[in-house]
Amino acid sequence: WEISTATVLSRLGDDLAKWHVMLSEIKVLSGRFESAEQERSFGPIVVDYRKVQSKIKSKYDQWHLDLLNEFGEKVRESTSKFYRQGHSGRNE
Repeated sequence: WEISTATVLSRLGDDLAKWHVMLSEIKVLSGRFESAEQERSFGPIVVDYRKVQSKIKSKYDQWHLDLLNEFGEKVRESTSKFYRQGHSGRNE
């Protein structure tokens, strides 16, 4: 449940291919939190887990958004670096 964004960032580094794979997996796995089933019965006991499901989905969505923002920053940095290298190579 608790995984820091910093831990993920350190493991992915600047490898955009790893970022892409991870973000694609997150997108696929997010469907698990959108289950239509919101309660389960165990004999006479009914467990309603809508609130828990909602909290987990909210936390997951925020974590996903944070990672998407970091990925955007990595792409921006990579694009800027590529542009600078191309521009300096053209001027030499």
